[in-house]
Amino acid sequence: MTETPTLALLAVAGVGAGWLNAIAGAGSLLTLPALIHAGLDATSANATNRLAVLVQCAVSLATYVQAGQRPGRATGWLVLAAATAALPGAWLARMLAPTQTQMGIAVATAIMAALVLLEPSYEAARNEAGRAANAPGGLDTAAVVALGFYAGLLQAGVGILVLTWFVHVRGQSVVSANGLKYLLILATSVVAIVVFAADGSLLDLPRGLALALGTAAGSWLGTRVVLRRGERIVRTVIALAVVALAVDLALDAWPWR
Repeated sequence: MTETPTLALLAVAGVGAGWLNAIAGAGSLLTLPALIHAGLDATSANATNRLAVLVQCAVSLATYVQAGQRPGRATGWLVLAAATAALPGAWLARMLAPTQTQMGIAVATAIMAALVLLEPSYEAARNEAGRAANAPGGLDTAAVVALGFYAGLLQAGVGILVLTWFVHVRGQSVVSANGLKYLLILATSVVAIVVFAADGSLLDLPRGLALALGTAAGSWLGTRVVLRRGERIVRTVIALAVVALAVDLALDAWPWR
């Protein structure tokens, strides 16, 4: 039986992760170590984390829709492509040993930190790529398939990758790209949960639900920050949060620790 203090701490971690996810992404880089510290191995943590991601995306997406931010016409095809690609990604994640999953999470964290530190500003990228914003095509589909596969496999930092593609390449604003991010991750999370649920030992419902409650609260708060403050706060939050989480994960998640 899971102890109440453990569930309470997971809920607190969920608030921070939900807020961070709503601002830009990388909340899983907080929740995955939290689940591992709560007693799960890395593979079970990777599976259980999807429950919180699902709830967080649903809350944030609902808040966006209420605020009048609605996806464009091309969204349905991109969501379908991402969800389809998530299926083999989640299947592979189910097959990985916990030490392999830990290694993947640590590497992904380092990549996300580097991506954030090296990229130009979102606003400059949007101005340069603006002419591509309304021209989705084969390249968009290929990118979303790759993102969907990764979302099924590890999830950690996929929000940053989605924002990078749709802001830097397609020239969307961070606010509109965040709405699309929620749709893509919601769809891939549903697929991943179904795959992980086929192995009854991977999903830990008490820990997952405690985390989900926290992320729901955090995502509601964070989404309102994005809608009111727009792009200005996003880059600063990502840079500070991901670098800090990269250090934490490197210390806690390597298999030889």
